[in-house]
Amino acid sequence: MAFEYTPEITQGYLDELNRPIMQRGAQQVGQARGEALRRGLTGDPFEALKVGEAQNSMNTNLASTNANLRYGIAGLQREERMGTENFNKESTFKSGEAQKDRDSQERMANIQREYQAAFQRAQERSQKRSFWPNLIASTVATGAGFALGGPLGAAIAHKQTH
Repeated sequence: MAFEYTPEITQGYLDELNRPIMQRGAQQVGQARGEALRRGLTGDPFEALKVGEAQNSMNTNLASTNANLRYGIAGLQREERMGTENFNKESTFKSGEAQKDRDSQERMANIQREYQAAFQRAQERSQKRSFWPNLIASTVATGAGFALGGPLGAAIAHKQTH
């Protein structure tokens, strides 16, 4: 019977399971033939019936063992497949979450750079706006001080030279 076994379950393992069943079957066949011989019924339908029952019982037990083994292997293969599927799903999920995290960090870095650039532009605009009014106010104050003469003009002139 062609069947694919896992590396842990070989044909040798199946043979070990089947060996006691075949031994019991052979004993039962021998007992059936011995009983028929003792009764003087060799070659009789009685012998054929008893031998057939023993062989049928052995074949049923062998088939049951094979079916149980296949069922066990199928369960192991299912568990392995499910484990692989779960691993793949988990890996995909983690990969997606890691990508979301990287994207989020990149967006935050871009927002930070944009904020710093906007803050720098605002400072430059503020300096440009205050440069001319301060220059004009300073010039006017100096001019007013000279025009006024006296202590205010002298204080401003003295302050600007030192």
